[in-house]
Amino acid sequence: MPRELTILERIRRGEPESPTATESVTDRIRSVTANITRILNAREGNAPAQPAYGMPAPSEIVHAFPHAVDRCKRQIQDQLERYEPRLTDFEVIHLEVETDPLKIYFQVSGKLRTDAGGTWLTLRVIYHPSGRVDIRR
Repeated sequence: MPRELTILERIRRGEPESPTATESVTDRIRSVTANITRILNAREGNAPAQPAYGMPAPSEIVHAFPHAVDRCKRQIQDQLERYEPRLTDFEVIHLEVETDPLKIYFQVSGKLRTDAGGTWLTLRVIYHPSGRVDIRR
């Protein structure tokens, strides 16, 4: 498989890597979405090899109000810049969702690198009060 899949995804598939193999855009989107979900659900400081990997604990964010939304936005942006190189020219914006005031919503829009040059991808990031992060397409 091409190097755009993570090493664990290539091992899981059990297919030998060949220079002619290509992955579909759907596979790439699924891989990027899964990686972003892992990144944003990890806690900052829990990866000894990468202390900056992950998001701050929810208790730290709650105490940062009223600046918590800006802090989360910057943290998401920083994590994606560092740990998801397949997504470029992206923007993170806060979404005001009045029907669910206990969750923080963001939209991540950017260009996903593909064999054909790129495709635009938009993801919704939902930050729950428990600290869990969900990603929706």
